[in-house]
Amino acid sequence: MENRDDWDQHWANYDLTARYNPAQAYRREITLHWIKSQPAAAARILDIGSGQGDLAVILAQAFAGSEIAGIEASAIGIAQSRIKAPSVSFFQRDLLIEPAPDDGLREWATMAICSEVLEHVDQPEIVLANAARYLRPGAPLLITVPGGPMSVFDRHIGHRRHFDTQSLKKLIGDAGLVPERVSGVGLPFFNLYRMIIILRGKALIRDASAESRQDVGLLARIAMGTFSRVLKRRMNSSSLGWQMIGEARKPD
Repeated sequence: MENRDDWDQHWANYDLTARYNPAQAYRREITLHWIKSQPAAAARILDIGSGQGDLAVILAQAFAGSEIAGIEASAIGIAQSRIKAPSVSFFQRDLLIEPAPDDGLREWATMAICSEVLEHVDQPEIVLANAARYLRPGAPLLITVPGGPMSVFDRHIGHRRHFDTQSLKKLIGDAGLVPERVSGVGLPFFNLYRMIIILRGKALIRDASAESRQDVGLLARIAMGTFSRVLKRRMNSSSLGWQMIGEARKPD
């Protein structure tokens, strides 16, 4: 039996935290770089597990000539997303139980992103396999998941597991996709940022629930500002990096 998280409550509580999280900004930078490096045209981009729409906003700005869609289980996440990114189409979908998309979205996407989603479910291979039904045959997919040890906050927001290169590669294959590149990134600064998160323990839960940025503790704001700057630099791939990325492709 799948142990479900309450994603409506999650996005009601943590929209602000996600918006200013330097790790999220770092992943968005990785995503934009990946899309621009693809030989296929970014005609139709799908954000799998689009949350409260922050990535969709960036995609709409960077690829104004593309069609962009997001699928998300949370009604609150969808509502927040439609306000932030009115040019993007958002659909409420539960990829743990939906075996196929509606006819209009079946094999719709020419490329897709699934960022920081799969660590939240007990059966990530089902989510990934169902998401693949939205992709055109041969379409590339970028996956990001956390690596390294879990923090108290990770467990608080429902992380089931963190990944390494072997477990992420296996997950991609188990979902019926072709793994093309699996790696850790972010060494050393991302790992350092994560170590600070781990050391902060339960204090981070309090800061993450703040209703405004000013309500976050001064040291936390300084840390977020510092890492927002240093994480903008490109980091070499390394098996020791605690941000995991997987590049996959739907079979032709």
